[in-house]
This record gives sequence, C-alpha cells and structure tokens, in this order.
Amino acid sequence: FLMPSLTDDDKQQLRQVISGLINNRPAAFATIGSEIPMSSREEGTAGGLTVNSLSRMVDTLRSEKSDLVDEIQSLRKMLQIEAGMSDDMRKLMEANSAESRRRVAELIKERDKWQRLAANRDLQTKQLQKKLVESRKSHIPASISEGRRTAVSVGSDGGFSDLSEIPDLSLNSLDVILSKGTLDGAMIHSMGFPIGRGHSETLMSVVLVSFYDFDLCVSDAAAGLNPNYRTTLSFPGLDMINDNNLWRVLETEGLRLELEAFQVGATAAAGGAVIGSSHISLSDLLQRSEDPNPAITGEAVFAVASPSSDVSETVGSVRYKLRFRHPIVDHYDQWRLRKATEDLGRRLGRNTVDPASDKYISRVAAKCRRQTDQTSGSGVDQLLFSAFEY
Repeated sequence: FLMPSLTDDDKQQLRQVISGLINNRPAAFATIGSEIPMSSREEGTAGGLTVNSLSRMVDTLRSEKSDLVDEIQSLRKMLQIEAGMSDDMRKLMEANSAESRRRVAELIKERDKWQRLAANRDLQTKQLQKKLVESRKSHIPASISEGRRTAVSVGSDGGFSDLSEIPDLSLNSLDVILSKGTLDGAMIHSMGFPIGRGHSETLMSVVLVSFYDFDLCVSDAAAGLNPNYRTTLSFPGLDMINDNNLWRVLETEGLRLELEAFQVGATAAAGGAVIGSSHISLSDLLQRSEDPNPAITGEAVFAVASPSSDVSETVGSVRYKLRFRHPIVDHYDQWRLRKATEDLGRRLGRNTVDPASDKYISRVAAKCRRQTDQTSGSGVDQLLFSAFEY
C-alpha cells in the first residue's frame, strides 16, 4: 500500500531494506521466503511482496522481540536472585567468622584458667607430699631411725633406661616402679572418706614402701579411684659381698607396701590414714634365668582385716615393676657357698672348717662347674647337697 505513493528511488531503497532483513534473519522469514519468487531472492530484492506477507513479517519480528525481552528480564531476575544469595552467604560467613573468633578467645581464656588451676594443684600436691613425708618420719622412733639409709625418688618416666650405672659392681641398687592403681570405692567410703560426684577427685593416695634398713619411702600422690603414681623409687648402696643380712631379707622379707589415703586440703597427719597393706616377694630375682638381670612385674593387692571376720578384704591394688641395677645371681651363689661352709663347720662342732673339709668342698665345686651349665644354677645346689652329705 506504500508503493504507489513512493518515488522510484524510495521504492528501490525499501526493496533493499526488506531484502536485507530477509537475508539476515532467514529463520524468521522461513514461511515468507517460500512466497518470494526465486528470481527476486537471487537478485537480492523484495519483489512480489504483498501486504499480508509484510504484516506476517512484522508480527514475527514483534514476537521475537517480545521473546527476547522476556528472556532478558528472566536473566535479570536470576542475576538479582544470585546477587542476593551471594550477599546472604557473605553475611553468613562474616557471622560465622566472628563467632569462631569469639569461641577461640573464650577457649584461650578457659585454657589459661585450667593451666593456672593445674599449676596450683601440682604445687598443692607437692606440699602435701612434703608434709606427708615429714609426718611419717616423725612417727618413726629415734632408736629405729638412727643408722637407717634413705631411699630416693629418681624419676617418674616408668622405665629403667634413664637410671645411671653404678661403677662399683660390689654395690647395687633396687629400683621399684609404681604405676597405675585401682581403689575400691565402697571400701574407701566405709572407712569414712566421701566418695561420689564431686568427691572422688578430691581423694588422694600415696604408696609407702619399706625395704630392709631404709627409711620409709613415699610415692608421688595421685588422685581419684584410678590413681597413676608414676613413681620410680631407688634403694641404693646395697653391699652384695659383705652384707649377709641383705640376702636373708631378699629371701624372706621382700618389700612391704602400705596404701595411705587423705582428702585434698587435709594433711596426712590430720586427715590421712593407712587403709591397706601388701607384700612383694623378691625371691624371683634370686633365680637364674635367660635374662642375667630380670625385671619382675606384677600387681600388689592391698588388703585390710575385716572387723567382722578373720578374712582380709581387698581395698585396692597397684602395678609395679622392680629390678636390680646390676645382676645379683652370681653374688647370691657365692653367699650360699659361704653360708654352706659356715653351716658345715658348725655341724662338725667347729667354728671354722678344717683344711680337709675345705679341700673337699673345693673339689666338689670344681667338679660341679665342669659338669653343670653355670646358667642353670643347679651346680650350686649340687655342691650344697654334696657338702652336707659329706
């Protein structure tokens, strides 16, 4: 309808514009292009277009424009939503970071508080240990304490590897390690100690160790019904050659252990009490074995006499490990030989053994050494039997 009113130049320009639109957007004008003569498309003109075809072209363009606008608006909304989510995530991360910093600061304060409490508890425990040792020593009569030797606490690592060597092989040291223990809560409560929530950790206990002519030795104090004493005690200066009484103690007496309990804040003299006793035999250390210097491990059970019967009741226990610093079996065999010689002399009615008896014992000893493996220890037993038979 525009063509009649246009000049020839305007008509030519309009045809070129429409032809350019058709060539640039072939998909939009697929249906329209089928109505355009081939000659017109080949010439790049829009000849043969009608009003209906142009109207359809305009409608198609408007539809594509509307779809494009909707798509752009959808993308814009999605971008706005994602921007809002990113902003929320950033705020959440900032809040979490601030909360984490606050909690770290609180944990640091809490750690410092517990460290101060632990330091105060450790200081209080050491003071109680000193008072306990002084209290126990004050109860030993002067006639007994005179001439007694002092045992020492040489560490708390639970092993023998860090103990120093003794250059003089005629001297020795008995080392005792005390580690984890258990206490019977019902028995402890029946003895007057408060046991229950808030009270178990205020219960303190120590192990008192007696050996030979040494002063009473005290372990480190430990808390609760499952204490861990972590103590290494050493009884030094044992004469393996000239001290005959030492061997009798090793054969018959061993170690005596006592369990003492007290509450935190009470001194041993005021609030402590021995609640059980135990005994450790040392005879296994005198036997020959594949290990020239064996260590004995075990569990010492503390018992107390029942007030209603003659049966002892178990109060608790403690794990132990003990060993001599140097092997003692050879010294023990030599002492047995000397003792057998002295006993033989007394049985013969003489204070000393005559030369003939001494020569006989020497011959038997030499024969036993030749015929018997020295690691078994039976050579000494055979010698003693032959000596008494003689």
